[in-house]
Amino acid sequence: MFTIYRLTLSVQSEPARHYIGCTSKPVPRKSQHLSKLRKGRHPNRHMQSAYDRGASVEMRVLAKAVAMEAALEIETDFIDQLRAYGGMVFNLRPNSQSNAGLRHSTEVKEKIRSALIGRNTRSPEAIARSAAKLRGVSKPAHVVRAAQTALKRWRSSPEFVASVRKRSSLSDDQVRAIRASQDKYPVLAEQYGISVASVCLIRQRRRYARVS
Repeated sequence: MFTIYRLTLSVQSEPARHYIGCTSKPVPRKSQHLSKLRKGRHPNRHMQSAYDRGASVEMRVLAKAVAMEAALEIETDFIDQLRAYGGMVFNLRPNSQSNAGLRHSTEVKEKIRSALIGRNTRSPEAIARSAAKLRGVSKPAHVVRAAQTALKRWRSSPEFVASVRKRSSLSDDQVRAIRASQDKYPVLAEQYGISVASVCLIRQRRRYARVS
């Protein structure tokens, strides 16, 4: 049996605010809330703030359900009703069945980001299984053809050619001059302000291949 309950925190001269929850053990759950609030460690920062300002805590049972899914739906309905009538709700999640739509504060986002830096969230076993599935598997022929066709169309578009020319550090005439010159690579590199490797790639038509 699952119990849907409401915790009401009332601060003097402020509107009462409510938290709707669901549990199979209502009495221990209330003790857990109170213990975390007294220690200043409650995960709901708004409830903790209200308690720190001297709020009184009252618990009331709203409904009961046999199945967990039904209990969560009832919990969500109570939250929606409170919000629809202008009630002040502590619940952060729009839907009690998932975290969809939950917005973290900037401080929480920074903590999550710091905790994940340099850390692979997938286990080595999961990575190995994924690699084994993909090893030696080629893409379907129709996927390859579609990608090649799209790439050719993109490269032949005037917008792409214009963007490449805009990014280029050498003009088309300079590229032709480098290819036609008999000077050594270091001399050309110093003359045009590029690296020796770039001169080599231009001569081999591996760079600026569009210039004929």
